[in-house]
Amino acid sequence: MGSIVQYVIKESGKIWELRDLRTDGWPLADSPMTPVLLCFAYLFMVKVWGPKFMESRKPFQLQNVMIAYNAFQIVLNGWLFCEICRLTWFNGYSIICQPMDYSENKDALRLVLMSYCLYISKLIDFLDTLFFILRKKENQITFLHVFHHTFTPLSVWLGFRYIPGGHSSFYPTCNTLVHTVMYFYYMMAAMGPSVQKIPVVEEIPHRFSNGSVRFARLA
Repeated sequence: MGSIVQYVIKESGKIWELRDLRTDGWPLADSPMTPVLLCFAYLFMVKVWGPKFMESRKPFQLQNVMIAYNAFQIVLNGWLFCEICRLTWFNGYSIICQPMDYSENKDALRLVLMSYCLYISKLIDFLDTLFFILRKKENQITFLHVFHHTFTPLSVWLGFRYIPGGHSSFYPTCNTLVHTVMYFYYMMAAMGPSVQKIPVVEEIPHRFSNGSVRFARLA
C-alpha cells in the first residue's frame, strides 16, 4: 500500500511539473487544492447549508438581483467570446490542429488571461444554484445541474494551468457564446411573464434544447 501511495505522489509530481509556469501565482488557481475545496464548499452549500437555511424560511424575492446578475453574465461571457475569437478564430486559428504557444507573446499572454477569466466565471456560476436555493426552486437543482457546476471549474482549471490556448481554445468560444445567449434568456425570464411571451424570447430555449444545451426556466 505504501508503495502505491509513493508511486501516485511521484507521478503526480511529474504531472505538476508539466504545468504552464506562466499561470503560477494567479489568485484562486495556484494550487490544485483550491478549486477542489471550492467545489466541495459548493456541494456543502447545495446539500447541507442551503436546505437547512431555507427549511423554515419563505422563498426570497430576487427579481432585481437576478436581472442584474444575468446582465453581468451577459457582459462577461460576451466579452470573453469576442476576445477569444479575436485572438484565435480571427487570428489564424486552425480548427484541424492549433499548436499551443507557451511564449511571452502578447497574444499568447492575453489568452492566458482569458483562460483565467473563464475559470473565475465558472466559480461565479455557483451563484446560479444559490439563487435556486434562496428561491426554493429545488426542482431546478437536478443531478445534472450539480454535476455540471461541480466538475466544470475543475476541468477549466486544468485547461488554464496546462493548456491556456492552442487547440483547447475551441471549447471556450462555444461555451461563452452559449452562456451569453443563455443568460440573455434568463434575464428576460426574470423580467416576468410579459417579457417571456415575446416570440424571440420564447424561441430561445426551444432552439437550444434541440442541441446540447437545455435551459431551465428561472421565473
